[in-house]
Order: sequence, then C-alpha cells, then structure tokens
Amino acid sequence: MKKKWFKNKALIDVITKTTRFKVIFFFVIVIALIGGLTDTQPRKELFTAILNYHSSFIFTIGFSLVFLLATLNTCIEFYANDAYIIRLKTKRNLLKHLIILVLQINGLLFLCYAIIYVLVLNINMLDCYDTIPIFQYSIKSNIYSIFFAIRAYLLIMIFMVINTILFVILKENKTVIINLIYLLIFPIYDPLVAIYFRVLPWDYFSVINYGCFAKELKYSIYYIVLLIIISIVLFFIATKKKIERKSL
Repeated sequence: MKKKWFKNKALIDVITKTTRFKVIFFFVIVIALIGGLTDTQPRKELFTAILNYHSSFIFTIGFSLVFLLATLNTCIEFYANDAYIIRLKTKRNLLKHLIILVLQINGLLFLCYAIIYVLVLNINMLDCYDTIPIFQYSIKSNIYSIFFAIRAYLLIMIFMVINTILFVILKENKTVIINLIYLLIFPIYDPLVAIYFRVLPWDYFSVINYGCFAKELKYSIYYIVLLIIISIVLFFIATKKKIERKSL
C-alpha cells in the first residue's frame, strides 16, 4: 500500500488542489468543530458525547454527503486524466486503480476529521473521561466508542467503494440519485431495538440495543461481509461492461 500511495501521489496532488476538494475539506473541518464543541448533555462525558454526536441522523447525512462528494470528485478527476487511463489498458486495472485512489482520498479526509475532532473534543472536555454502561452490555462507553468508530470507518469506506463502482457502471447522475434516496429515507427511520439481523445501512450508524454486545458485533461482521460480497459482484459486473470515458 505504501508503494501504491506514492505511485498515486501525482494524482492525489491534482485532486487535493481542486476547488471542489478544498470545499469538501472545509466542510470536514466544520463538521469536526461542531462535534468537538457541541455538547447537549447536562453532564459532560467525553465518550457519551462521541456516541451521541456520531449516531445522530444529521451527522450521518452530512458525513455521508461529504464522502459521497469526495468520491464523485475523485472519479471525475481520475477520468479527466486521459494519459493515466491509457496506461492502465484493461477495465479491471482501471477500476482497481480508481478504487485505491478513492480509498486514499477518503482515508485522508477521515484521518483529518478524526484528528481535528478528537483534539477539539479533548480541549472542550478536559478531565471528563467518566464511562457509563452501554445498555445491558458487559462493556462501557469507552470501549463501545472505539468499536463504533471502527465500524463506521469500515462501512463508509466500503460504501464509497460501492459508489465508485456504481459511478463506472451507471455514471454520475444515477449514482447521485441512488444516494439521495438513501439520504432522504434515513431521517424517517429510527430503530431503538434490534431483534433480528439488520440489512438497512443506517442501522449500523445508530446506537441500537441488540440485547448483548456479542450479537451486535456478530451482526456488524455479517453486514460488512455482505457489503464486501456486493462490492465484488459489482466489480465483476463493471469489468464486463463497456466503460466509456466520462466527459465531465
């Protein structure tokens, strides 16, 4: 991956210098600052604040939109580089390089968000490191926060891989429409308890009572594996489809 990163450095530099990327990065900073400075709880607790902010539907919509725009911008800039695309030769190679580039750009944004958010939150909540039990789970809020963050990161990256492949198969407009449907449905769905395996994506960006942590962990792994399988199937479909260059 280190070699891949440096191999893509020229493209990454081009993408990060675009006006669209700078606007996206600005909103990443804004979302991090709002989260770090906002606390609606009467008693300050750092880990509870992390969970409350990142499980809110407003955050999920805003964060998803930011990464969707970053993914679309990366795809657009990638296809604008004709000389680079010609060197890739095969559709499989093209899609593989595009996915790696999308993961690098989105990973960079996620890392910047995490650093800014954690720094601001710690300044805002000095010595507020008390932990509380999560439902009837055998773990407390600090451990659950780490689990929640890792799950959110993996899901966002996989969803952006899926969006990248959809961009190749369906082009930009249809990809945006599919994501808008997802973003519009999310606010009207608010589960509190999960008895069975959940298949809707927004379930895994919420704090839901699964009865025990082992069940939530198991369902989360199942869902991530399911998304990876969907990504592989879409990847296969994309490599078999005639890929036209986008004139964007």
